[in-house]
This record gives sequence, structure tokens and C-alpha cells, in this order.
Amino acid sequence: MINIVIWLLQHKQIVQLHTYIYCIPFLLEKELTRLEDTGDSSIDASGNAMYCFSEEILKQSQFHDASDHEERFLFERVLKYFTGCHHLEEIMLLENIPRNQLLTLIDKFSDILATCLLPELSRD
Repeated sequence: MINIVIWLLQHKQIVQLHTYIYCIPFLLEKELTRLEDTGDSSIDASGNAMYCFSEEILKQSQFHDASDHEERFLFERVLKYFTGCHHLEEIMLLENIPRNQLLTLIDKFSDILATCLLPELSRD
């Protein structure tokens, strides 16, 4: 049975779906535009300022008044992966986070995070 699944995957008859996560804060786009226009140095060389706005993102979520600092720290640590370019398993591997902890975090921040199932994105 396993050999059949491997053959089907190799010949693209079936595809593996991954869960990708997107951060969708309400004001981030306007803030990025404002900072790019003013030349603010908080934007890194790649132009990816997602991590720079963790405080703003946390304020927009319902989590801003919570007292669990460990979850807040974890969210700030993995926020850079919530661009839709990294799937759940990849984030777990890169940050050494158990699946249940990452899923709990995604659930807690569900007001500003969106998930979708997609075939693995090619890195070309």
C-alpha cells in the first residue's frame, strides 16, 4: 500500500496538502505604506516589515489584554512565518514547536490569522 502512495505522489497523481498561515491585520498595509514613504529604518533590507509590527498586530488582536507572556513571546517569534510562504510542518521544524502548541496559538489569534490548505508551494 505504501508503495502505491509513493508512486502516486511521485507521478503527481495525488498531492500532499499543507496548512499555510497568513497574518491579516487590519492596519498593517497602511502602516507599511506610511513607513516606506517616510523611509523609516524599522523596515529591514528585504522590505519585509511584518516582524516590526508585532506590537501593532497584537494590539489589533483580542490578545492584547491577556496576561500569558509566554504565548505572546511565541507569537512574536513565529510571526515572521505568517506570510503564507511557510506551512505548519515547516514552522514546527524551524522553531522546534510541537504541533499542538502551534495550533493552540493559531486558534488564540484566529481574529488576525487565516489558514488555508494548499499543495506545497514551489520555491522556484
